[in-house]
Amino acid sequence: MVYPRACPSCGRDEPSPEQLFSTRAALDGGTPSPWRAEQPGRILDLRCGVCWALFRWDYFGSRLIEIIKEGDPEGFDRVHGEAAARTDD
Repeated sequence: MVYPRACPSCGRDEPSPEQLFSTRAALDGGTPSPWRAEQPGRILDLRCGVCWALFRWDYFGSRLIEIIKEGDPEGFDRVHGEAAARTDD
């Protein structure tokens, strides 16, 4: 039961997944908790902070369910590069 170690879209890997991904939604479903099998599992919609991919993750099953929106691996650099260029003017 973990967050993904790397983004399934851009492959970016961070030592702490909490720094890489943000949870956009959480739903009941997926693999039940190993400690409380009578309760439904958690399906998370996660967004990658690097490429902005949005994907669905089975928390207790530790598996990708689907990529909702592919990311743009150049997106983060492009946005921050444009912001930096504007502040240099």
